[in-house]
Amino acid sequence: MNTLKYKGFVGSVEYSDTDQCFFGSVLGQKRDGVAYEGNTLAELEKDFRGAVDDYVESCTQRGIVPENAYSTPSKPYRPAPSPHYLTGSAAYIVAES
Repeated sequence: MNTLKYKGFVGSVEYSDTDQCFFGSVLGQKRDGVAYEGNTLAELEKDFRGAVDDYVESCTQRGIVPENAYSTPSKPYRPAPSPHYLTGSAAYIVAES
């Protein structure tokens, strides 16, 4: 899946054949839904950045911490190793023993 990244937020990139435009939403949110769209990838990225900025500002005004499951200032997001990596590592270890 293609993604956009900005200020620690990660957003999806999708395309609608019906509407003939790109769209997406910030990933990892349970409470708030941040969506964006654009006719080109440049417009999509611009709207994504604007949506993130608006969301962070709104949270600040309401006195709540922005919901972001992928990154926090004290603990950066690190994805788990892929199953292919783990399988390959296990096969290498078995072959070496």
